[in-house]
Formats: sequence, structure tokens, C-alpha cells
Amino acid sequence: MNKLAISIAVIVSLSGSLGDAALFGQSRLDLLKEAFSSFNQAFVAADVGKLTLLVTDNYTHTNQNHPPIDKTTWFDYIRKRRRKIEDKILKIDTYDLSEVDYQLNENTAVITGVVQSTGTDAGMPFTVRVRFTQTWVLIDNQWKRAAFQDAKL
Repeated sequence: MNKLAISIAVIVSLSGSLGDAALFGQSRLDLLKEAFSSFNQAFVAADVGKLTLLVTDNYTHTNQNHPPIDKTTWFDYIRKRRRKIEDKILKIDTYDLSEVDYQLNENTAVITGVVQSTGTDAGMPFTVRVRFTQTWVLIDNQWKRAAFQDAKL
């Protein structure tokens, strides 16, 4: 067997056992940070299509002073938010993250941090600052958010 054939066999073998991310030098942390960033961009835009790919089937969302809601109810909220953005009722000026920390386990991760958002809603300016905790799970080499909780600061 020549060197090229051996190299191809090794690459094929690695792709099956380590996944595509490992071949391109992406660590689990790199993939998590990429998913977290994509999620936040999709949330600001209220992009249901992208968000659907980034949450688990049994997603749970909890905001301060409200009972937990499931994936269907949360997406209903996101669709309403999208309409408000399209109708220029809601405008997000800033969505700034700070104090972000990533804790990885085997196939789970916890992300904590602070987000401050400013803008206008129905002509009224707002500033919201919350501390959040998110639980993420690695499914088929893709990180998905499984749970969210926040508290106003």
C-alpha cells in the first residue's frame, strides 16, 4: 500500500471516530462558543429557523418571576418578537455579553454570564440587564441549548 493510500485510510478512519470538527482542529469548546454566538445572533434577529437547529427537542426556558416554558411556547414568543421587529415596534440597539464562562463536561456544558440589551419597544426606551445560566448538550457533534434561566440585575 503506498503512502497516499495509507494517508487516505487514516483520514477516513479519523473522520468516523472523531467527527469532522476534530479533522479541522475545532475543539468541543470551539464548537460550543460558535453555537453560543450563532444562538445569540439568531435570538437578536428572532430567527426561528436558526434557533430551531440550536435547541433540544425538550428545551426549557425560565425567566425570573415566570414559570418554565417549553420549546413550543418559547418559539411562539420568538415568532411574536419577530413580528414586532419586522413591524418596527421593537428595535434592539445593543445586545452585549460579559462575564461569560464555559464549563464543559463530557457531552454537556454550562454557560453563565451577563447580558445587557438596550433598544425601544413601542417607542419606549428600555435597558435590560440579566445574569443567565444555560445548559448545553452535545448531540451528533453539534451543541444545542437544553435549558435557560435568568435573573434581572
